[in-house]
Amino acid sequence: MRTIEQAKTDLAAVVGRWQVDDLHEAHRSLIDEVLSQHRKVIVFIGIGDNLGSTEDPLDFPSRAAMILQHYPDVVVLPIKDNICDEQWSKNLDTLIRTVSAVGSVTLYGGRDSFVKHYTGTFKTIELDALRHPAGTDIRQDVGREVRASSDFRAGVIYSTHNQYPRQFPVVDIAIVKDGKIFLGKKAGETTVRFPGGYVDGKDGSYEAAARRECVEETGLFPEIMEYLASYRVPDYRMGPKDHMMTTLFLGTPIQGAARGKADDDLASAEWYDVSELRNLPWYEDHREGFEALCKKLGV
Repeated sequence: MRTIEQAKTDLAAVVGRWQVDDLHEAHRSLIDEVLSQHRKVIVFIGIGDNLGSTEDPLDFPSRAAMILQHYPDVVVLPIKDNICDEQWSKNLDTLIRTVSAVGSVTLYGGRDSFVKHYTGTFKTIELDALRHPAGTDIRQDVGREVRASSDFRAGVIYSTHNQYPRQFPVVDIAIVKDGKIFLGKKAGETTVRFPGGYVDGKDGSYEAAARRECVEETGLFPEIMEYLASYRVPDYRMGPKDHMMTTLFLGTPIQGAARGKADDDLASAEWYDVSELRNLPWYEDHREGFEALCKKLGV
């Protein structure tokens, strides 16, 4: 591993993700060491596609402001992630030459950094200064802490307003057997609805999610699963940018005993005659699924 003293170039570039609430000692040690040997320094910030996730909670302006607060004289630029290492390396080289069209360049990173993926034209150096607690661990610790300050609350608000619109996948299931359909009601409601709920991160498919929700809410395990429709649900719990998208299945139960009072999300549930479907007081957000079911059953 080369040392920084061996890097006698006109420009230095430090590449990292910097997904922390503040630069820790190892970050600062790295940048300080590079600045001690180079008059021109670019700090690149890796930009992912999954904005607002636990792995990428901070956007580019937030991280750029953090770095410039400590190092106002460096140039801070974004570098977009790319699944192709070769293309990513070309993009990095192009950005560097956009800032400095001539002169020699050295790229700096730590162990397990971009260095092993870089295929560009400039020389690279790994520095031990990047031996520090993993960013994932730091973010987990920060995520457990509530800070009693207006800056903390402002940051939370900023984060919620700078995310992609979210689409939450949910599933519903129409349980039909021997001319009857099993439907439920939520507490305080008079309208009937399909059993269903959110897709869980452990569900292997929408069908699996529908089966799980059916068992949880009705006590019935469905055998035959047939796709009926998918549509947006304008649920009141969603904000102006977020939506639910449900997938509705038709199922036939093969085992289990139907519960009159659900253990999960429904306050009550019972069998209704299929022939009476159009006379039932349907929950309005399930109207599109209701029409798809009536068409399928010919009622």
